[in-house]
Amino acid sequence: MQKLTGAPVAEKIIAKLPKKSPTLFVLMVGKNEASSKYAERKCKKIIECGGFCNITSLSETATTKECISQIETANQDKEISGIIVQLPLPAHIDQEQVRNAIVHEKDIDVLSDIARRKYAEGSSTLIPPIVFGIENLLSFYNLTPKGVVVVIGEGPLVGLPIQQWLIKKSIPFICVTKETEENDRIIRSADWIFSGAGSPGLLTSENVKNGAIVIDAGTNASLGTITGDADYISLENVVSAITPVPGGVGPVTVAALIHNLWLAKGR
Repeated sequence: MQKLTGAPVAEKIIAKLPKKSPTLFVLMVGKNEASSKYAERKCKKIIECGGFCNITSLSETATTKECISQIETANQDKEISGIIVQLPLPAHIDQEQVRNAIVHEKDIDVLSDIARRKYAEGSSTLIPPIVFGIENLLSFYNLTPKGVVVVIGEGPLVGLPIQQWLIKKSIPFICVTKETEENDRIIRSADWIFSGAGSPGLLTSENVKNGAIVIDAGTNASLGTITGDADYISLENVVSAITPVPGGVGPVTVAALIHNLWLAKGR
């Protein structure tokens, strides 16, 4: 089994950054352990690279209007190069309105409808971090998706961007969600699995076939430990390659986000 660690790939991405000192604005709402830890890692790495990070935390009861107000202020601040909203947001907040409040020039997560459209059209230099990260990861290990490709989840940070990327690459795939009929059968048929469901223990030796390649982009926090969607120990003697969590997709996605922040600073 090949362990697809992200650290050496992330180092290559970071090493190519130009000499700049951009500032990232992070909006966090409520308390989510996995989300908070991920935001902390992002900011720590940005500071190590010579940038700055401004985290604004709102309470669990914050409204959509309050979130948008914070983003609009950051939009107008010339010192801020990039803006991200740490997901997930509390259920009562209109996520679509919030992500679309970010001006596309500062939307380094490529979450707004405008930013996504520009990426799909090929008219934007900003690439969704999960896509840029995975492209670099697979290139580093000389891997190309082929055979039956399955994407688990269709969230705005992982599932949807990966689907968009596969479409641009003309790679056929099957999307699996909670509502998909016979999803276990579909997963079991996969040669390649891209998972961003945020469901620990979702992938095991029971539903992943021998020789499959698993790109685990799931993030879950339990008792202070970050885990992915795959049961790594269960799959060690089953898969041909897998990204560990932590230490796989996470580092390259953070590096890709930083790459976008430095690009946005140059505008």
